[in-house]
Amino acid sequence: MLPSAARRAVLDVAKTDLPAAEIDDLVLAVSELVDNALRHGRPPVGLKIWADVDHVVVTVHDTGDGPGDPFAGLLPADRHIGGRGLWIAHQICSQVTLHRDETGFTARLTAGNVPPGR
Repeated sequence: MLPSAARRAVLDVAKTDLPAAEIDDLVLAVSELVDNALRHGRPPVGLKIWADVDHVVVTVHDTGDGPGDPFAGLLPADRHIGGRGLWIAHQICSQVTLHRDETGFTARLTAGNVPPGR
């Protein structure tokens, strides 16, 4: 999965009532996280997308361990170039969750209002 294919996939599925700017933000965040998975994770990199009229949820998964810092993405990386994909996602998506298990690392991004309790 390349970032360009991920961007197209989100746009193809995200036929929602969400503002275009919110979908554009999600497309950017997904592209950043797919790029992160390709650079820092382990193949294969998978993408799953779920959408209804009010929400779009995208997961990006690779078989690597994910970032070693449990606070990765909560502050911008201290670099001049690169290293800000997770931080960008946290800034522009309604919700970002990171999960590590025996299959690898998954980032889940949500656009649209997140219902209480989720």
